[in-house]
Amino acid sequence: MSEYPTSITRSGNRISLWTTIILVLIIISCRSVFPGWGINIPVYIALSNVVCVILGIWIIRKILLIYFTDKVSSIILILIVAGTNLWCVITYESDLIHPFLFLCYALILWFTIRWQNTFKWKYAIFLGLITSITISIRSSEISCVLIPLFWGIYSKNTFYNRWRLVKQHYQQSLVLIFFVLLAVMVHVLFPHPLTRVLGISNSSQTNLFFFIAPYLPDVLFSFRKGWLIYTPLMIFSIPGFYFLARKNPFLFYSTFLFFIVNIHIV
Repeated sequence: MSEYPTSITRSGNRISLWTTIILVLIIISCRSVFPGWGINIPVYIALSNVVCVILGIWIIRKILLIYFTDKVSSIILILIVAGTNLWCVITYESDLIHPFLFLCYALILWFTIRWQNTFKWKYAIFLGLITSITISIRSSEISCVLIPLFWGIYSKNTFYNRWRLVKQHYQQSLVLIFFVLLAVMVHVLFPHPLTRVLGISNSSQTNLFFFIAPYLPDVLFSFRKGWLIYTPLMIFSIPGFYFLARKNPFLFYSTFLFFIVNIHIV
């Protein structure tokens, strides 16, 4: 019996998922290579952001249905859409790359789940490709590698089982490492030309990294761009990690490690 609900593994949904990847690549190409097409550029960017968010929500729903009921999944999606600043970055701040990153992270989660349950080459390649694109867009997104690295690991047994599977499929693991290193080399070797041509935001070029994170209070509580100020719903996610660790440790360690590292380097 399949590990996923039947609706998630239908051939039509698989075809739609590959179509999603193609559409995203077309959007990125059009935004940088063909800015005209008779459409005002800000309007075009806003439309492409809406497409990215809709596709991201669709993929997240598919992921939620693996672990939760349809009712719970619907509530979570409503909270994401209505309780965060998602629509703000689509409309008033549509020049930001957050909508596309939203889609990238949804794809990383999806391909991580599919790859670790099947170890098929197509999922490994797409996971590596999306991870590489995410890191190339913004160097601080290197934290995204924690998701496939620790997904499903919560004990010694699960760690050893994962290590055994990785060694068994070491060629695919090497492909994933290659994609990550390729994205790192993009920032090292071609930071300025790539930033100008593709519109990549490489904030690490001007910011210093502090291990003590002296700007953490500003990141969380400042009225300029404080995460918990403008997305107060996320306050509940912090104590929520405690309940996640107790109820579903399978999901806890990868998400919590990503949360800690990402909020530190942002």
